[in-house]
Amino acid sequence: MRRIHLAASVAAAAATIGAPPASAAPTKLDLRAPGLDVRATAPAKVLRGDRVTLPVKAVRIAGSTAAVTHRGSLRLGAAKLRRIRVRVGSRSRLTAVVDGRRRTVFTVAAPARRRTVDAEGTSITQAPLRLTARVARIAGIGAGRVGRIDLDADATPTGPPLSDGEPPPVAASGPPTEGGPRLSPRPAGARAIVGGTALWSPRPSWLGYLAQGDGASAESGAALADGTYALPVHGGWFDPTTGTGVVETTGTARFSYPAHGIDIAVGRWSFDLARTPKAVVTVERTAKAEAKLVGKRVPVALARPSPGTFDGVSTATWADVPLTLSSEGTMVYRAYLYGSDQGRVTITATLG
Repeated sequence: MRRIHLAASVAAAAATIGAPPASAAPTKLDLRAPGLDVRATAPAKVLRGDRVTLPVKAVRIAGSTAAVTHRGSLRLGAAKLRRIRVRVGSRSRLTAVVDGRRRTVFTVAAPARRRTVDAEGTSITQAPLRLTARVARIAGIGAGRVGRIDLDADATPTGPPLSDGEPPPVAASGPPTEGGPRLSPRPAGARAIVGGTALWSPRPSWLGYLAQGDGASAESGAALADGTYALPVHGGWFDPTTGTGVVETTGTARFSYPAHGIDIAVGRWSFDLARTPKAVVTVERTAKAEAKLVGKRVPVALARPSPGTFDGVSTATWADVPLTLSSEGTMVYRAYLYGSDQGRVTITATLG
């Protein structure tokens, strides 16, 4: 998930349901202080020397800051560190419960060039750590600079469930989609689409998160293999002059994680790749809090297509079109914020 930002990387997502991240690498602490005795409780590990790995449990975003919680615990000298958390922001730090209280264990020198926080994940790149005086006294060692931290994690849906396990209702976090569910009108001279396939690859961290529940599946003629949905194309139009079009598909994508109140199904995808680029779906299932959306057509994602290509005979193709979550999609999808990455789609359409 790592992204380059000036000399550093990554960024964190905001979401609306709780879960471990699917694509996070363990946070790494390279601790190199003289006489420092470091021990770990699984699943945290101490590798060669005093290099520590901490598996990421979850990521929570609030504005321009991220909170990354970890699994496992550490012992620095006489200090036991439990429930370890890294705050990424203008004043980054690693905190833990030490002697029954949450304390700042390390301050993290992570200026803008060494950190990122956005709607897809968070990172700190090789930032110096400084052990605080209070925890140093508990540990029985000297305070000061003790090493570096490297962190890279996709954001995960987070937030309190309702009493029955459902995520709470979601507020739209961006402007409404232009035209709502209405599709661009067919221009004169456009050719009919009579078949083909739309291949949609959702973001891997979403699929990995769902895999801890019932997972993702395909219904009603769609297929799912290696993280990519194949949706049969059955109609629409393509304008060879402009490379624009509307593609109608059949098939349903279903996402299920019962323990977190998630059972979402969206079908009859329409990809508007013309005047108002977007993906419109029929909501077939969603959380109880959004039951009013079931049966309705909703613009779930925004698209950023390049003009489609035409072989001059009977095939039109839109390759690797980025999709981002729409304002309306936040209420259906129940994870991530407006504008967050929702994968890519490649469409091959047969013209009549």
